[in-house]
Amino acid sequence: MADSQALTDHAVRKGVTPTTACPMFGRPLPEAATEDAVHSVESHGLTEIGSARERNEDDFLILPLPLHSGSDPAPGAGRRGGLLHRTAFLLAVADGLGGAREGARASTIALCALRDAAKESLAARDAPEGSETGLVGVLKRAVLLGHHEIEKEARRRPGQAGLGTTLTAALVAWPRVFVVHVGDTRCYVHRGSRLRRVTADHTLAQRLIDLGLVSPDRLPNPLGRNVLWNSLGGGASEPRPQLRAGRLQWGDGILLASDGLTDSLSDRELRRLVRAGGPAPEICRRLIEAAGAHGGRDDRTVVYARFRRRSWGERIRRTLGSGAFLRRWTGLGRADGFARE
Repeated sequence: MADSQALTDHAVRKGVTPTTACPMFGRPLPEAATEDAVHSVESHGLTEIGSARERNEDDFLILPLPLHSGSDPAPGAGRRGGLLHRTAFLLAVADGLGGAREGARASTIALCALRDAAKESLAARDAPEGSETGLVGVLKRAVLLGHHEIEKEARRRPGQAGLGTTLTAALVAWPRVFVVHVGDTRCYVHRGSRLRRVTADHTLAQRLIDLGLVSPDRLPNPLGRNVLWNSLGGGASEPRPQLRAGRLQWGDGILLASDGLTDSLSDRELRRLVRAGGPAPEICRRLIEAAGAHGGRDDRTVVYARFRRRSWGERIRRTLGSGAFLRRWTGLGRADGFARE
């Protein structure tokens, strides 16, 4: 049974049997539109089972997290006490390995570990005021925790030595974004007309390309495209997470995708489809449908989040429309019913 705190988590499952490690899954909350008078954060996630799969091994997470505010907001976060000063946003995609049932379990465990590590660390003020050192430490601990939990599950269940998963997560503490990455799920930053990939695939194929042994244009298909040298679990040694940090601008978007999507759509196609615009749910749906139209046999998953600062016109219209302006100056809604003198 999900606890009361779990019911406030914005996370998604697609029918995988919940495990004792993560009781909150099974409650679908596919999007989070979080806003205040100044800021707006729109996010959405979507996943679809591949034609060659009996069960979806992908999983994703969208989770707002409270930040402990200090004396001053982070640069660019807006007014003190605003939404993006007091809230961090955690986005993640995991692609399970080891077969349908095992892969689905591994991706669930990884995201539970990520969620728990982030919530516990921030609650314990391990990342005071969203400090860069603290938040990077949160992500590192989450990856190692997920790896050890998956290895423990594999030892507990005979015949599951290949239990493993990829994991790509972005933690936004405005205006900074911290990305942790293991495997071949990907993270992109969408800014204006550009879509820039900020992760590198941890596959044999990409390693051969990096070493200059083969050209990307002449890489035999499917030579090493889906052979991972870095994962959580999978019987391997401890993962070697890729960590990236950067600064976002108003209007930027974060896109996370599993290889079932990116194997079907090139970066150029992804950029064209994202540039077409629209609300986050529409962007996610457009990408999933395009990958399916290319005959995507693998599970495909996408998460998209956009961070906006309202114009002065929007703020005024929002304030007047909510009646806050009238209540403030006339006293409407006060218990005694009398206006201010």
